[in-house]
Formats: sequence, structure tokens, C-alpha cells
Amino acid sequence: LKPCQSYRIIFRTDRGSSCTAELYTMSGYSAGRCALATILVAATVGPVASAPPSRPSSGWPAPHRGSGSLDSSGSAHPTVVTVPTHGSPITAANSGTTLRRGAGQTVYRDETFGVHVQRGVPYALGVLCNPVPCKPGDISCETVLPGTHLAAEPGCPHPAFTNLTLDVYTPIGAESLGPRPGFVATHSGAYAVNNEMGDKGEMDVACRHFASRGFVAITMVYRLTNGQTGGALAPANWSGIPSPLTSAWAGGFKPAPQTIWPAVRDTKAAIRWLRGHAAELNLASTSIGAGGWSAGASTTVYLASQRDRDFSAEMSAATDPAFASLSPYLGESSAISAGVVWAGNGVVTDTIDALDGVNRYATSTAPLAMYRGSEDVTMTPWAQAEVQRMFNASSVWCDLFGAAGVGHSSLFPGGNVTSKNSVPVGGVPVPVMNHSYTWITTAMNLTVKQ
Repeated sequence: LKPCQSYRIIFRTDRGSSCTAELYTMSGYSAGRCALATILVAATVGPVASAPPSRPSSGWPAPHRGSGSLDSSGSAHPTVVTVPTHGSPITAANSGTTLRRGAGQTVYRDETFGVHVQRGVPYALGVLCNPVPCKPGDISCETVLPGTHLAAEPGCPHPAFTNLTLDVYTPIGAESLGPRPGFVATHSGAYAVNNEMGDKGEMDVACRHFASRGFVAITMVYRLTNGQTGGALAPANWSGIPSPLTSAWAGGFKPAPQTIWPAVRDTKAAIRWLRGHAAELNLASTSIGAGGWSAGASTTVYLASQRDRDFSAEMSAATDPAFASLSPYLGESSAISAGVVWAGNGVVTDTIDALDGVNRYATSTAPLAMYRGSEDVTMTPWAQAEVQRMFNASSVWCDLFGAAGVGHSSLFPGGNVTSKNSVPVGGVPVPVMNHSYTWITTAMNLTVKQ
């Protein structure tokens, strides 16, 4: 391999199968300087294609829904390769979020389809700043790719690449219904702990619930800030500063900006990757909902009030050596059609608004449902009411749902909804998971069959 190049490598077997590895074009910290990057590549195996796809690739094979195990073990095992890299700055889209609503896609009220799960599909790279070796059994560990330690930068003493992956859940046998709506589930953990499965596997529960009823669902790894990772690379004006929110902000959970930026940047990258693979996944790219728990719920509030350029335009190939892994899909939108918030607040939106002076609630917001247990001491009643107030000021649908007698960690997925907008609801108690599904399919304008 020649220095400073990018490559497509196709491995063919004597049985007529192939594996294709799309390798990233990367950059070092200094513009124009080449750097070696060890990149984790997951290969899909299947019949040899007559021609490679013509559109630019994200650098990773598309998820493969072929034969084999249809449960949590149905994923390809990645291989590590070392490639020469280079890159150039890429200008992110400057437009605001475009509200994307469903077009009447058909889904089902009850579990109808088997679910195919592909785990560990790479969607981008990220930079950790001072990682230490993983401890056995640590689900919050983020593994450094071998041989990728980079030159130190201010606030990032020992930078190294980490591979960002997602799990894809697809309904088996739903192809005849046409392109499927999507659902993006974001895990909890205060931007410091957990992984794509989340605490007690809550994201697996959510993704299976949606996929078994006709959605394509994903949940992703995003970069965490803890003693093992040493934090993650963020723009200079987000790094090493306290929260810009004043004492009047009474929402409870209030992380530092440096912990927010990489987590939300990665979540938006996963949504763009999902849209970029719409054809392979039989996805209706204009119909994507989202949900999250705790920190992931706060991310979901932001996704419903975002601008597309946020968390991508602040850094470039000159300042982020992983930037080129985002570039194939920066033209895709990270907008959502609607969101469900399981014990969250508006801290992400409020933090970025405070830093740049833009009121993101004022325009382009998607409908939102916020769920909170009555005993939650992490996310306050003020947090819900304030988000609803801001959405209502923009004439955007936002409902508040209460679950009596449950706290922050027990709301999802098993708490029961007992109130709507502070008014008690009667009838048979409905679990938060089922209630969220019914609410978001309505908000996304989907057709739900019994």
C-alpha cells in the first residue's frame, strides 16, 4: 500500500463469495500531514456483486440481512487492518433541521415479525483523549484501536481512535410492506457509563419492541467520559469549561459541555449513517423516530430541537483526525420525525443554546412525549414543564406523561402511565414502553394495524 491513499479491498473465495472492506481516508491533527490509522472493518459475506456501489461509501460494509442466526449472535466478527491515511476539510451543511414526518407506512400494534439482529456494525470513528486498558466485564469500556495513538493536543493528552458501532434490528418478512419507518434508541448512563445495550438491556428491549412491529431500529455506542476513556475529543470552546447554565436552570442532571459534545456528535453520526443505508435496510428515510433513557433521553430532546449542522460543523479534518469517517454522510439529515423521552431533560439543547445564543426551540422542532416517574430525583418536574413550555411557544406538540410511584431507574420499560399533562388517566394501566409506541406511531403519522 502506498502512503496517503485510500483503498477498496475485495476478498474473493473459491466458493464464489466475497468480503469487501471500504477503508477510510483520514487526516492527522495538522492539515496536510499523513497519519497511520488502524481501522476496524466488519466484512459482509455473500455472493460476489456484479459491480461495487457507485455512491461514496462510509468506509464500512452495509449491514447484511442474509442467512444465519436471527438472534443476538447474528453479527460478523471484525478484522483489524492498518492503512495509510489522509484527508481534507469538509464543509458541513448549513441548513437548519427539516421536520420529517411519516407518509402512512404500515406498522403493527402487536408483535408480528421475527427480528434479525446484527451487532457491532461500524458507523464512524471517534477520538478518546486519555484511555487506559479495559477491565474484564466493564460494559462502559471503549477499546482503543491498536497502533492509533496520535500526537497530543491541548486537553487531549494521549489521543487514540476508538471504533464506534451500532446494532441493527430489522423485521423479518416485512419487505412486502415497502420501506420501513426507523427508530433510534439512545442508552442511558450520564454520558459516562453503559453501552449500546444500556442498563439492564433497555435499548435491546426497545429495539426489539419496535422491530417486531415493523420498524428498522438501531442503538449505538457513543463516546463516554470516565476514568477509562479519559474523555473524548471536543471543540476547544466546549473543553474544560463548566456548564454555561445558571443556577436558575433547575432541570437536575447537568453534565459539563465536554461530556455532551462527543456523545451527541456520535448519535447524530449514527442517524446519518442510517439514512445513508436506507436502500440496503429497506428504510423510509423520511420517517425516523427516536427515544432514549436518562442521558439518552436528554439527547432525544435535543434531536427534536436540533439544527442539522450542530455537532458536525464545529470541527474539521484539521482538528479531528476521525472527521473523514463522518464525511460520506454529512449530507444526510440527522432530523427525527418525533421523539419519546424516558426520564430526560433539555440540558443538551439548553447548553448549546447558551454557548452560541441560538434558540433551537424556536424553529424546526419535532413532536415530543416526555415520561417521568413521580419519585425521580434526577430529572425534575421543572425539567419537563420547561421543555413543554418551549415547545408550546413554537406551536409544536409536546405531551408530559407521569408514572406514579416509580423513580428514575424504574420508569423504563416497566412503569405504568398514570397521568397526561398533569391530569390523571383512568382505565387499564399501560406500561411506558407500550404507551410510547402508541404515541410515537401517531405522531409519525403511521398506519397501525391491529
